[in-house]
Amino acid sequence: MRKYIYLILIFVYAFIPLFVMSDQIVNKNFDETLNISSHEISKLTMDTPSNRHYKSTTNKKEIKRITDYFNCVTYERMLADRTGYMPDRASIIYLDGNGHTNFIVPYKKEVMINHKLYKVKNGEIEGKFLKSFYDSLGD
Repeated sequence: MRKYIYLILIFVYAFIPLFVMSDQIVNKNFDETLNISSHEISKLTMDTPSNRHYKSTTNKKEIKRITDYFNCVTYERMLADRTGYMPDRASIIYLDGNGHTNFIVPYKKEVMINHKLYKVKNGEIEGKFLKSFYDSLGD
């Protein structure tokens, strides 16, 4: 009888890490990675690596434009939030709303959202789009 109890305990302890990590492996959409809904974002602030000058907007159409862009791909949480690739410079985007601030550091196939690293699936985040979006913002 003890042998069966030990086998069951070993089996349970072996699968606990899988259940804990299963939440991190699931692909998420952009809204699921944020602390607030993208519809609640009232201000966007952005910086690009080449300019080092922040630009902001409260224009709902502009905010929707970038959130729609980030919704075109899905995000898979990287285990232990570790990456083998981290650029020297990257764009930084702050999304404010309802007393919360979310920050995004995108770089092609990976993105950091609120200190959590995600692998970008079903596409990539284009630096050209981010640069043109930044250029379209007023000072």
